[in-house]
Formats: sequence, C-alpha cells, structure tokens
Amino acid sequence: MTVAFVIAVAFMVMTPGPDSLAIADAALRSRTDGVVTALGAVTGMLVFTAAACTGLGALLVAAPAALDALRIVGGIYLIFVGLTSLRSVVRGPADAEDISPGSLASQRILAPARRFGRGFLVDMTNPKTLVVFVTVVPAFAGPDADYRTLVGHCLFLVVFAAAWFLTVALLAARIGTLGPRSERWTAIVTGGVMCGFGIAILVLDPFVRG
Repeated sequence: MTVAFVIAVAFMVMTPGPDSLAIADAALRSRTDGVVTALGAVTGMLVFTAAACTGLGALLVAAPAALDALRIVGGIYLIFVGLTSLRSVVRGPADAEDISPGSLASQRILAPARRFGRGFLVDMTNPKTLVVFVTVVPAFAGPDADYRTLVGHCLFLVVFAAAWFLTVALLAARIGTLGPRSERWTAIVTGGVMCGFGIAILVLDPFVRG
C-alpha cells in the first residue's frame, strides 16, 4: 500500500459527497441518527468491496445499461433525500419522519432502521462509489495484485471512510446543538446540495461518463 493510495483515499473520502451530506443531515437531528446513517453507508461500501473482489462490479461497469440504470436511480434518490431534508425545515422534524401514530417503542425501532436504510441506499445508488471500488482501487493495488492485496486495499478505504463518516456525524450533531437557527440553515444547505448532486448525476455525470 503506497502513500499515493492513502492520499487518494483521503481525497476521495473527505471530499463532500452524497454519503457525507446524508450523514450530516441525519446528525443534525441527533448524534444517534448520524451514526446509524454512517453505519448504513459503510455497509454499502462493504457490499461494493465484495462486488469488486468477486468481479461482479467489473461486469456492472462494463455494462452501460446497468451503470445508467444505477445512475438514474441514484440521482432520483438523492433528489428525494434532499427534498425530504428541505421539507423538514418547513414542516418540522416530527412531520418529516412520516412516522405513523404508535407507541414510543415502535418509533425507536423504526427510526434507526430508516436511517440505516437511507445511508445504505445513498451509498449503493451512487455509481461513482462503484467505479472507485472497481477501477480506482485495483489500479493502485496493481495489475498483478493477488486477492488478499485487493481486499486489503478495499478494506482500508472502508475503514478510512468509516472514521471520516463518524467524524462528520459528531461534528454535525454538535452544530445541531447550537440552536434551531444553525440547524435550520445547515439543513437547508445539505438538502439543497443533495438535490444538486442528484441533478448533476442525472444530467452531467462527468465522472461516470468520462
């Protein structure tokens, strides 16, 4: 594992993207929401690791129709998440969760599951994540890398991302405690940027197409 790979991983992970924005948006409501969303995103990256190491990811990248389908679904889902965040600013957190009336125990069970699922889906529907695991990571591992080396490089990326995602969750949760105004404006920014990411993936998408 080279220094160049570590630097590349830091750049790819720490550059704001759909995962970190979704985590920050959830953490504004509570630290637990942010951490659970981060765990969902990391789980998605583990699925991409398995796909990259088994060759399934390469098949998807080689199939333009499959990659386009993933891009369209990912773009639409990001716009949905962004609009949900913006709606929460207008309607309030209780309405934004869309939790049907029920016991407090049911709400405690449903909310973490929804947050985990949102983090997982945001990561899994991001075609750029698939491309990173299937093309960028193997390029740094080398053409003659064995299975163990490839897995090690992928897991390093996952562990680095997990640490960064948890950091984002803790920082965003801290912002959420500063007061309603800070939380409101941060939610507007994260929601708007997620909508922008979704539109960019649908319309521009230079990384995947280029």
